[in-house]
Amino acid sequence: MNYIQKFLFFSRPYALSRDLNRRIRFLRAREFVLVRGNGVSALLGAFMLSLILYASHVPLMTIAVWFAVIFVIALLIFAFERRVLRVQMNESNLYNLVYYRLALGIALSTAWGSSVFFVPAQESLYLVFLFLTLSTMVTLGVLGFGTMPAYFFILDFFGLAPITAFFGFYAFVYQELFFFLLLVFALVWQTVVLKRAYGISEKVIGQLIYKEQLKEEIEEHKRSKAIIEHLAHHDHLTHIANRRYFESHARKAIEESKASGKSIVLMLIDLDNFKPINDTYGHHVGDKLLQRIASAIEASLAPHGFAARIGGDEFAVLFENIEEVSSVVEYEKLLKKAINTTFDIGNITIVNHVSIGCANTFKEGTTLEELYREADARMYEEKRGKK
Repeated sequence: MNYIQKFLFFSRPYALSRDLNRRIRFLRAREFVLVRGNGVSALLGAFMLSLILYASHVPLMTIAVWFAVIFVIALLIFAFERRVLRVQMNESNLYNLVYYRLALGIALSTAWGSSVFFVPAQESLYLVFLFLTLSTMVTLGVLGFGTMPAYFFILDFFGLAPITAFFGFYAFVYQELFFFLLLVFALVWQTVVLKRAYGISEKVIGQLIYKEQLKEEIEEHKRSKAIIEHLAHHDHLTHIANRRYFESHARKAIEESKASGKSIVLMLIDLDNFKPINDTYGHHVGDKLLQRIASAIEASLAPHGFAARIGGDEFAVLFENIEEVSSVVEYEKLLKKAINTTFDIGNITIVNHVSIGCANTFKEGTTLEELYREADARMYEEKRGKK
């Protein structure tokens, strides 16, 4: 941030991460530029000040020119407030909008504050009314920009500093007690208002921080929950579904198939001679082989089947909404082609073979247990046929 941005975004220090601090600055700036109704406030304030100027015998032409200047500023404020509603705000354009809002605020408060120079010093009562009106308008303006406390001091400086300096000039140069009292009152009033406004600003900023921290905690909770659910539903080695998740999904699919009239096909896959591989090459090679086979199953059948590792070297695939069992025969061929092959694991080449058994709800069963029994029997029948 440059020095202007550091001044604009000053507040009491918060222990925030860099990313959160950046997001809070963005939200503060966004809320600052989105404040609406300042054009109406500008014209209303100018009208009230015009009445005081007229009552203190300021020439109408002077009042008209001064009011015209504020009218132009009000039009610019209206245009700005319409523009920010159409702009897609991001970090690249938001600071420019902040500077534009800041420039309009300085122009308006300067125009308001300049009204003191039109009132003759002998119109002391109207000077009091003028200060009360100015301080009220500045105070309302201050409270409308709670996310940017620096803006409070800018409005106060350009809006109330001129009349405060006016009181000080007559109090010390002309030794006027009345103006000295007005000076003290003006300084005390501005101190109280700024302190109160700063306190409100801290609460507003604190609420923004609280909301963002709460969002972070919710997102972290969602991520943690997703991780826990993934760990609970997936095999830790192959990262495909585990037996618990597979059976829960299968039972729901079977119930849905009863309503739709379409079939469910269960395919069980068992590696042939997996134990000798573990005994010969070690479990780390066996684990790598299981991971490669799981990936091959998913790659060859996606998105047709729901695959899971249901045991040490045993996998299962569920096919849903099957209208003809013959279509699963093609999937079985694809699967055998993908995993009845050689796998290179490090410098070891393993020739892999599997046995597969299928069962479906057309005729083999209407429960998962019945499908398991039928598919398991066919799988071991195929395995025995290889011996």
